[in-house]
Amino acid sequence: DEALGKNPESTSGRYLRGRVYMGQENWTAAAEDLAIVVENNPAEVDALNALAYVNAQLGDMDRAVELYREYLNFNPGDASVRMKVAFELAQAGGEDAAIALLQDGIAIDSTNAELWEFLGNVALKKGTTAAEGATEDEDTGAIADEASVRLAVDAYNHVLELKGEDMNPEILRNVIAANLELGDYDAALTFADRAQALMPDDAGLWSIRSDIYGRMERYDDAIAALNRALELDPAYPNAYLRRGFLKLRAGDSQGGTSDLRTALDQGA
Repeated sequence: DEALGKNPESTSGRYLRGRVYMGQENWTAAAEDLAIVVENNPAEVDALNALAYVNAQLGDMDRAVELYREYLNFNPGDASVRMKVAFELAQAGGEDAAIALLQDGIAIDSTNAELWEFLGNVALKKGTTAAEGATEDEDTGAIADEASVRLAVDAYNHVLELKGEDMNPEILRNVIAANLELGDYDAALTFADRAQALMPDDAGLWSIRSDIYGRMERYDDAIAALNRALELDPAYPNAYLRRGFLKLRAGDSQGGTSDLRTALDQGA
């Protein structure tokens, strides 16, 4: 304020004050200062980026996207900048805008596996909602938007094509979860096989496999998969509870009751 009092036309002073307002989460005041900076110097990319972010925080997503696109025009082929912008939009609730920007980047370079992966992550988040009571290694959600989930599957398939078995195994978890939610159990099992070839002793993957088999009503296989999860991690969350219900569905009332009692003793 003191610097602006001495020089009201100071672009750097107004930009710095806008950043201070951002740190205080005074988005309205920040927008006022940063808008003046950008108006006076449209090529001031840091101010342009900051103003876009501030508008997203204010809920003006149309203006935020417009500003972010202006910002990206200075670095249209920089995938890291594009992913940063997409992340900021998605964090502010602008998943659709984030997806569109990522798709624009892929149109520029369809061989960028990171862009495809980021697109898959954003689309899967948009397409699913957290399932009540699910652990992070189990079913990740319920379908909220089938088209977005299918977009995520397509994006992850491109990552697989580009990276092969060198891809992050955690992405395979996302592919399994997406196919599971779409009801494509055969595809979910195929990707589970690929993931377990990389991580054969991961209890979470055995738990996911159990969930797939359970949905297919292959209860004996589901129970066997949970048995393996418990061998690898005797304290695996909710395993006894889930196995108890599976045993009941399989007709093993004695075994199911025993597992449910164990689950209750564990505080389930």
